[in-house]
Amino acid sequence: MQTHDCARWLAVLGWMCGASVASAQIPEGSDPQEHVVALPGSASKEHDVALPGDDPHTVPPQYDLSGPRLGATFAPNGDVTSQFGWHFERQIQAAERGPSLLVETVLLVGGMERRQFIPSGTLIFGARTPGGFELGLGPSLTLGTPYGISTGIVGAVGKTFRINGVQLPLNLAYAFTKGGEERISVVTGWAIRAPSSY
Repeated sequence: MQTHDCARWLAVLGWMCGASVASAQIPEGSDPQEHVVALPGSASKEHDVALPGDDPHTVPPQYDLSGPRLGATFAPNGDVTSQFGWHFERQIQAAERGPSLLVETVLLVGGMERRQFIPSGTLIFGARTPGGFELGLGPSLTLGTPYGISTGIVGAVGKTFRINGVQLPLNLAYAFTKGGEERISVVTGWAIRAPSSY
């Protein structure tokens, strides 16, 4: 891929990120709502407190959305490689009606159907709207390729469906590296949202 093509693709991804964040903000003219939280030592378990943003030291809610992942990677020459692994995700809910911030680590093993062992790791920084649409960008490292160790950049978009408390993500990832081949991966899985312990 040429350098100017990479720059153009990253610019489009950045524009999409800005558009999704802007669309998820509180509509102008809407009435803000109060948060109801538990206060230690109070007679009641719940108490009305100030609106979000009044206390800059408030720690936003954080959740663990880790779970199994499976999918396939498609190469330009038509080769298809299976992918199985685990997805670690930390979600930070920065605003009640706005997007959540994401830090994702995806560890996969590919090529098992070919008696190959091709491990890969990807670190994604992204955002997810309240409607479940998400996108992100980050570095990737793959072992066992024709180049030995291959590094690159991965851009991912997707949609998370929620069914009876279970999160069902469907993601499309595009990986590219200078002087290497481009790859497209489709990955899905499941997770149950739990309060983060770290």
